[in-house]
Amino acid sequence: MRTPANPTEDGQLADILPGLLDFYRDLHAHPEIAFEEVRTTRRVAQELSGLGYRVTTSAEVTGLVASLENGAGPMVGLRADLDALPIVEQTGLPYAAPPELGAMHACGHDLHTTALLGVARLLASTRQDWSGTLVLIAQPAEETGTGASRLAASGLLDEHPTPSVLLGQHVGNFDAGTVRSRAGVLMAGQRNWRITLRGPGGHASVPHESANPLTAAAQLILRIQAITGSELPTGERAVITPTTVHAGQATNAIPAELTVTVCSRAFSSHTLDTIDAAVRRITAGVAATERLEHEIEVFNPFPLNVNDEATLAQVQAVLEQEFGTYEEMPPMLGSEDFGNLAAHYGIPSAFWLFGIATAPAVTSPQARSGHSPHFAPDPEQAVPFAVRALLAVTRSWLGGRPC
Repeated sequence: MRTPANPTEDGQLADILPGLLDFYRDLHAHPEIAFEEVRTTRRVAQELSGLGYRVTTSAEVTGLVASLENGAGPMVGLRADLDALPIVEQTGLPYAAPPELGAMHACGHDLHTTALLGVARLLASTRQDWSGTLVLIAQPAEETGTGASRLAASGLLDEHPTPSVLLGQHVGNFDAGTVRSRAGVLMAGQRNWRITLRGPGGHASVPHESANPLTAAAQLILRIQAITGSELPTGERAVITPTTVHAGQATNAIPAELTVTVCSRAFSSHTLDTIDAAVRRITAGVAATERLEHEIEVFNPFPLNVNDEATLAQVQAVLEQEFGTYEEMPPMLGSEDFGNLAAHYGIPSAFWLFGIATAPAVTSPQARSGHSPHFAPDPEQAVPFAVRALLAVTRSWLGGRPC
């Protein structure tokens, strides 16, 4: 899709592509969930150290930060995520994760990390053609919304130069060869609540002698899910989704405790605060009516992912030149903790999505849907595309001729 083609860049990427594909398949076959990315961190660290990057890790958290200083010039930060999801893979691919691992790269993080390594290799081998500092962040636990903040708290980010801009990308469920983003809010903020209801428990034959958290939870779930329609302004986009209910072990006993989790996403902190207040008020009311005690905990919040307007304008121009296409997209209710890194540094950032083809051997309609056990990007298409996108944008800050 790029016009015109660059033979130099094509040749250098072609040279390293077999190794990148091997690296991708290795990561895909060895998924590790949030804060357990020990092998993944080690593999990335070995690769970057061998390229001459200064790499630091921490005993406090998985993930790493690496940097390559190459004279005076801009300081550019690139971020990729390492963690997999607790999903059993069902793609049938020869490099699929074994079922006994109980984990799968179902969101493309192995692809993001491979693209980061590809850019690191190409820039390390062409230092004569650019100047500045490259800071690479291989972040754990994006799926929990806590990885970026834990990495920052470990002090690893502060052991390397502070970038002046932070860049990142993610696979998208749309046509291969397409890149999409927008200025301003790109991805929603997220709040999660864990609501616990407690009562005396009792025998199922005498419910009047107890208080049943299950019937209370049924009311609570329906009422909380109605918040978007009853308490938010018309046209304001938000979702509230009950996700888990845990209670009881016996069919003839009323449980003494029940836990409900609820997930909400919206495009402003004010909206999330409004929802939070409603969740707390409704929970207190239902619990009081049903003679139950209650507790509410907010856990694993995600920040808004906001693209700096000037930074995104440069990204858009580069991607249009590189691929001959760029699509403006509406804000999406998916969430990312990328914004926590930019907030830690206090720098502008830009994030974009790129479409993927699916692995030819996988015919499931969910093969392009993230968080599905059938998720199966075609690495032969996706790896070089992701490398080209991240490299072109990075080089627009570092200068010099394309690799």
